[in-house]
Amino acid sequence: MTPQENIKETAKLSQQYVSEEIEYIKLKLFYQVTSISSHVVKSSILGLFALLSMTFLSFAVAFWLGNLLDSRFLGFLSVGVFYLLITAIFYFTRKKIEKYVITKMAAKYF
Repeated sequence: MTPQENIKETAKLSQQYVSEEIEYIKLKLFYQVTSISSHVVKSSILGLFALLSMTFLSFAVAFWLGNLLDSRFLGFLSVGVFYLLITAIFYFTRKKIEKYVITKMAAKYF
């Protein structure tokens, strides 16, 4: 094989490698996009049903506490304060939660 034939063969193989590498990147990107999309859809549906459940449970607990305390106002106030405390806990631990989520997502997709 002459040097010119070697160069032509190397150029041909390089083009083939670049072409296959581009296809691989497209496939990996497609996988990541569809995986993230399905995760978002599943999480949204799960979140919606969890929110509906929590709403009805909150009303039930508020009315129950209202009957115990002979005041609907105090029942609803107690449930509201409970959720305010939960919100404060999440607010003050948000950096840890964010770090945890990023670490898990990075491990899954990279």
